[in-house]
Amino acid sequence: MFSPIIKVTSHAGSTVFVTKYKQVYVLGNNERQQLGFADKQILIPQLIPIQNVVDATINELKTLLVTENNDLFAMGNYSYMALGFKPTDLLGQAEPRLVPPDRYANEKILFVAPAFSFSCVVTDKSLFVMGQK
Repeated sequence: MFSPIIKVTSHAGSTVFVTKYKQVYVLGNNERQQLGFADKQILIPQLIPIQNVVDATINELKTLLVTENNDLFAMGNYSYMALGFKPTDLLGQAEPRLVPPDRYANEKILFVAPAFSFSCVVTDKSLFVMGQK
């Protein structure tokens, strides 16, 4: 199956697991594509194709993943531009997508937090908000 789990984050029936080997698995309600797939329900843990993940967080609309290379990936409902990019489809961003690093370039991401109409990224030098402020 998968390696030992070092972090679990969950919200509204959706769960994200980060493993010891920095892999991410998801399970549960996926109505807003917040788990990275088009299916509405994920009944068996599914591997997200992003490597070296060191942090993950989820809410009812979106999931944010941070890698050891300081990349930020987002997936889910893009209402209010809260994923940090302008999506190309009307339903959301099912596949994880790299958030353009221009706002946090040369800064180390410490943690991320999704809210309803925005997402926060805290770095070693600043705080920036994606979406409605």
